Amino acid sequence: MAGGFVRAWRPSCCWRHSVLQVPLRAEKILPRCPPKCPCSGQVPPGCGEKTLAKVRKIRAGWFHSLALLEDGSLRAWGFNHDRQTEIPKNLPPVADITAGAAQTMVLLTNGDVRVWGSDDCGLVSTGNKLRGIKAIASGANHCIALGKDGIHLWGQNCFGQTSRPGIEGEVVAVFAGENTTGVILAQPESAPQP
Repeated sequence: MAGGFVRAWRPSCCWRHSVLQVPLRAEKILPRCPPKCPCSGQVPPGCGEKTLAKVRKIRAGWFHSLALLEDGSLRAWGFNHDRQTEIPKNLPPVADITAGAAQTMVLLTNGDVRVWGSDDCGLVSTGNKLRGIKAIASGANHCIALGKDGIHLWGQNCFGQTSRPGIEGEVVAVFAGENTTGVILAQPESAPQP
């Protein structure tokens, strides 16, 4: 990402990501910092003396956002009702990030997974046991990880998003939507013959 500066906004007290504040009915973006959010007590990153820069990747959950910086460190902000923006102290370097409704999941450079925030349906307790992982993704209340030993699915399963389908072929990537889960295969599965 060239530049790597974050500029985003949300017109509410619990801004998702806010370096700029946008009034509901304004046509112009006002370059000012909002006061502390009454819901979380946080001030958005980029306000004051420092700017959120050297950003490699950014992800948004329902009411919180994450930024992975070039040096492998992490920044989080937004609504913090399940502690999803509280980055653990001494967190090792991060390789990838993803956010769900109220959970934060990171893939460390050593292949371990760390999850914090809502533990509904075992999101945190299950995810923190994973090692040797290559890729991660989060839906609203479910997670998927691709490891050397295959895919790992956990969390809410109201729509079958954590059911394990029969997958033939090499999985090279994983993705998730609010209530969906998917994989990308190296080669397409063979079509059934009539």
